[in-house]
Amino acid sequence: MDSHLPADSSMGHTNADSYDEFVQELATLDAELEALNARLESVARRKEEIRGKYQAARAASGLSLVQKLPTEILQSIFSHCNLTPFSIGRASEGPILFGRICRKWRNVALGTPELWRSIHIVLPSAEYPSDRNIASRSEGLREGVKMWLSRAGELPLRISAHYNAREQDARLLNEAAKVVEVLVPYLKRCSYFRLDLPLQCIQSLNDIPGEEFPVLETALVKLKDPFSLPEPSNLSQGNPVFFLSDSPRLHSLCLRDDRPSRYLRPTVIWGNLRSLSLKLVGTRPVEIFSIISQCTNLHRFELIVFYVDRHSGPPSPPPEEHITLPHLQDFNLSIPCDFLHEVFNMLVLPSLRTLSLENHQSVSFAEVFGAIKELCLRSSNSLHKLTLNLSPDCFKPMSSFLDFLRSIPSLFELEFGGRELEIAEFDQFFEVMTLDADREPESIPCPNLRRLVIPDSTASDEGKLVEFIASRCEVEPSSPVVALDSVRISTYRKTLKNALEIYMGRVDVDLRAHWYNNAQMGLPISFDVFDEPL
Repeated sequence: MDSHLPADSSMGHTNADSYDEFVQELATLDAELEALNARLESVARRKEEIRGKYQAARAASGLSLVQKLPTEILQSIFSHCNLTPFSIGRASEGPILFGRICRKWRNVALGTPELWRSIHIVLPSAEYPSDRNIASRSEGLREGVKMWLSRAGELPLRISAHYNAREQDARLLNEAAKVVEVLVPYLKRCSYFRLDLPLQCIQSLNDIPGEEFPVLETALVKLKDPFSLPEPSNLSQGNPVFFLSDSPRLHSLCLRDDRPSRYLRPTVIWGNLRSLSLKLVGTRPVEIFSIISQCTNLHRFELIVFYVDRHSGPPSPPPEEHITLPHLQDFNLSIPCDFLHEVFNMLVLPSLRTLSLENHQSVSFAEVFGAIKELCLRSSNSLHKLTLNLSPDCFKPMSSFLDFLRSIPSLFELEFGGRELEIAEFDQFFEVMTLDADREPESIPCPNLRRLVIPDSTASDEGKLVEFIASRCEVEPSSPVVALDSVRISTYRKTLKNALEIYMGRVDVDLRAHWYNNAQMGLPISFDVFDEPL
């Protein structure tokens, strides 16, 4: 049997000596590594210390450069950074934020009146039904508003006040009225104010003549009244906005009245207005024509009438002569159909460029389109943009609308807003507007049309719509008909998007989700059902 033991004892002594040497050498190396690690950690700590001092010195150097900026430069920077039309007093924005950076910035912000000349005020409301802190919040708001606006110096002010409460609570109305009372001396210094308030909150303004608003240029007043509360007793002869009367520099006015318009009898210097927006309920035609006849310098006019009162008082005959508004360029109307054509029949608008109609009555607009046609011919104007937010029935019969379009060859932009074209009669519109070899280009309505917005529906023929768009996008340079530059179509039909894909860049097709596919309406239904012919 072989043995694995060393042949003699001298070999065992040699191996033992080597083992001891290895252990000693490893211990030496471990000691060196520990020393090196300790040195490395010391160097790393020193590096971080130096890095921190460097960053602090760099920040101090940069801040010192900002601090060395002249006060006038900082004021200009602050004014350009304050981009919102109205400050709302939050610590996270506007002049309050500037004042939280450092002492110098705070002093500069407090000494810059331009930063404090505008404010948006949300009047106190109840956070819960038994809220007992309304009075204290209102008092704090009043003090804050006075402090804010006092920093504006003698600059003209811009003030917006909004009442958002919906519940019927006399406490809220009383506290809101107190805030408005505090605003009165500041409103007299305004070049712009917007008051979105209940009728009961503006009693403190009723007895102030317009002469006390010498710098007022723009006024927006919305008399909101969601409550069935009694009318204030001190209305100036039924005119709750008497304070706008005779304001010498007022040129832009917006009035909104949620109550019947017998409460709204504005008496401003109508001839000074360049922009006017009226929303009335229950007004009489004679009152509207009386106002329009005095607005001879209007450039923009928006008229919203929910109800035309033809029963109160004796019947009023229309004006005997046409009313000319020589400078009116932008005309927006949302009034009942039976009154709409009366308005157009009485006007002469030689400078009209943009016309917008909104009406959701299910009635024919044949008479209205005829009145607009006569208006354009009578005025010899060049209508450039037409926006029609109408119900589909308004376009029946389509021939009256097409006849109207033929009378405005200058039309540059046509927009069918809001509602879908849910009637097959629009196939006739697409056919007449299509440019093909069998038709004379001179017979095409709106030859200068460049922009078109269409809310498509499945009621019309998709092929005719595609043919119309294609013919007006591919126009010969020598043709008297101008090619379309921009088309926006909202549709449910995926096939329409695919058919017009070659015109991407000029034609934008927005594929909408049908209400059937709304997750809240139950199980989704495939779009394909709308792509199949019936």
